[in-house]
Amino acid sequence: MPHCKMCRQEKSKLVDAHIIPKSFFRAMMTSENYLLQVASDLNEHKKRSRIGIYDQNILCEDCEKEFSLLDDYGAKVLLVQRHLVEIKDPDSQEILAYRVEGAEIDFDKLRRFFLSIAYRAHLSSVKFFQKINLGPYEKIFFNIIFKGVTDNSLCIFLQYVSSDELEKIAKNSLLDPHLTRIDGINFLKFYLGSGFVLYVKVDKRPAPDPFNLLSLGVQSRIFMIAGDFTKEIDLLKKIILTRKK
Repeated sequence: MPHCKMCRQEKSKLVDAHIIPKSFFRAMMTSENYLLQVASDLNEHKKRSRIGIYDQNILCEDCEKEFSLLDDYGAKVLLVQRHLVEIKDPDSQEILAYRVEGAEIDFDKLRRFFLSIAYRAHLSSVKFFQKINLGPYEKIFFNIIFKGVTDNSLCIFLQYVSSDELEKIAKNSLLDPHLTRIDGINFLKFYLGSGFVLYVKVDKRPAPDPFNLLSLGVQSRIFMIAGDFTKEIDLLKKIILTRKK
């Protein structure tokens, strides 16, 4: 009989556990009615999915329900109640960031939601998430998500991409998550779809400016870095427009 990777108990069956919540997948759906999974490795083939990216081998129904509560809250803040305010450079009028307005935000709950995405990706054996390994952060994330432990050394921030290029090329495409470095500091990078990109620090060293100041909960509002997805768009062009289906 299978074992749940969360509660470690033997179960008669496990469920289809989504790593990126279904609500974010549905928000990406276009008239084509599918999501394109795109690996950053040019040698790998892209895949179409009509029901999102999930793993059938990690969670039992009870543990999945625990994550679902966090998923519902994340979707409520970012997809349902959100109102984005542009923050512009006063001289150039370039959009530097976005501020999320709306209902009062439970930063602790939202932080747990974002960490739960990283935690599930770590547990998953699905190839799309193969580059995510929390190492010593597995226990740290678990204790924050489920035990109410606080860790002020964490840095979690968002990037929001709103561009014509994204709309035309990658609106319903999702790149695989991976480790990236910002000024030499290690972050996990997750593409949530609908323009949202999540960064989670997995490094003992402090996050560099201004990212430490934009970390979730440091400010009284959510601030998201504006981005044009330049590198990602170039990659998506190569993968989506040049590969044979």
